[in-house]
Amino acid sequence: MRPQDLRVVKVVKKGDYLYAKVPGHPSATCHGYVLQHRFVKEQELGRFLRPDEVVHHEDGNGKNNSVGNLKVKSVSKHARDHNPSKRVLLSCSECGKRIERVPSQLPQKRGFKRPFCSRSCSARYRVGSGKRVHGTNSSYTNTGCRCSSCKEAHRLNVSKWRERLP
Repeated sequence: MRPQDLRVVKVVKKGDYLYAKVPGHPSATCHGYVLQHRFVKEQELGRFLRPDEVVHHEDGNGKNNSVGNLKVKSVSKHARDHNPSKRVLLSCSECGKRIERVPSQLPQKRGFKRPFCSRSCSARYRVGSGKRVHGTNSSYTNTGCRCSSCKEAHRLNVSKWRERLP
């Protein structure tokens, strides 16, 4: 079955949109109704729309279902167009790289004090500032920590190990 084989029986207004009664349409409600703008776009394209496709009204009027006013978009693209996030430009506290974040990803909102571009930069910052929690048996090479206390502990461990060699 193709969209061209189907016919509109009746059109009703409901809220901001028009619904067309199209018996036999695969995505019709249990009462046989389909959003008219979806049906119009399907007629133009010659295929049924996928569930992940949205028909957007270019002029913002949900009742203006002329072919020139309708555009097919993905769900994510449609959401981005209708909800432009206010992106904030920050710089990484460790490497200085410029990064963009949406307000919900700001460090303060997530319980952090500084912005980082990656987990590795976050770890390097913590190690460099001495904020890393060191274990009693931490090895300089195993943890990758380069702070002076770990470096000294590693040096002492290596010298003790060498003393035990025959």
